[in-house]
Amino acid sequence: PISKATNSSYTTENTTTDMSGKYYYCVITQNYQGQTASATSGTALLTVIAKASVTKNPTAVSVIAGKTNASFSISAQGTGDLSYQWYKNTSNSTSGGSPISGATSNTYTISANNISTDLNNTYYYCVVTQKYNGQTATVSSSAGMLTVVQVSVETQPSNVTVTVGNTAGFSVKASGAGTLSYQWYSNKTNSNTGGTAIDKATSSTYTISSTTSAMSGTYY
Repeated sequence: PISKATNSSYTTENTTTDMSGKYYYCVITQNYQGQTASATSGTALLTVIAKASVTKNPTAVSVIAGKTNASFSISAQGTGDLSYQWYKNTSNSTSGGSPISGATSNTYTISANNISTDLNNTYYYCVVTQKYNGQTATVSSSAGMLTVVQVSVETQPSNVTVTVGNTAGFSVKASGAGTLSYQWYSNKTNSNTGGTAIDKATSSTYTISSTTSAMSGTYY
């Protein structure tokens, strides 16, 4: 007998998977003019399925702006139909994010040409919706952070005027995550494309030890 289950209907307060496979029935007692009789209902089986769960959460992704796709993925399991919706957030939280249009699979990929430093330190998470027997439940993954880095030149090389035979020096200052390497170029026109790579000019500074008049008007 179930304590306080004395109505024509019985509702469990909170189902658990431990209840699955149990049968429930009701005994109806009749009192009439001092006489008592009873009737017993048939049994009803309770089946409780586990709520869907995320078995693999998205991990952090770091890319150089415009160079590589950024992909986030999850794995989920559960009985019934599972559907997915990805969200973007400005904080490391799985609430308050904005749903991403069309991001409805277990993987969400941002193409390289859509990745700029504007997306740096944004977070992505997925909400999994489980539908079974007309009932719906949801579970959210944790959030994966996107880090977007980009190299930038903070100090540009300056024009240099010297007399023939003296040294001429050019320098740049650059910033960016990771390892930065350098290669200087010379050009006949004021353009930073189409130049000629200078052998061994691979530091942030480039010095010509002895200038000649033929170098005049060359760009670096």
